[in-house]
Order: sequence, then C-alpha cells, then structure tokens
Amino acid sequence: MTQQQKPTTRAKFSVQSVTDYSTAKQVLLHPVYSDDPNHENKAFWDATPAGLINMTIKSGAADNFRPGMEFYVDFTPAD
Repeated sequence: MTQQQKPTTRAKFSVQSVTDYSTAKQVLLHPVYSDDPNHENKAFWDATPAGLINMTIKSGAADNFRPGMEFYVDFTPAD
C-alpha cells in the first residue's frame, strides 16, 4: 500500500535574532529578501513579503540557529 503524497508549500526564512533565556532560547525568523532578480531570495520575497516565525526551543537544537542563517521551511498538512 502506498501513501498518498501531501502537498507542500516551501518558504525561506532568515534568523533575525537568538535570545538566550538560560533554560531556553527564543529564535526569531523573517522571510528572506533580495531585490536582485537573479537571486533565489527574490522569488521567495515576491511570494512571502511578510511573515514571522517565533520559536522558543528548550533543547540543544537551538544551537543550530544563528543570526543571518537562512532556512527552507516546508509546510506539509498533518493528519
């Protein structure tokens, strides 16, 4: 039996800040931006010119986020 593939929407976000609260870190991300028509970020900016992802992470996974890093964010419907 095969599982039906779910539609996914991809966005691209940049880490704006990481705030350390000793027991957790708050990670703030905004959509990427570029006005260069040949840069990948221009296409993402045109599709998502505004947005915010604000996460509080209570594990070592927060160490994967540093200001200026860019991430693809995939939105896939959950059952």
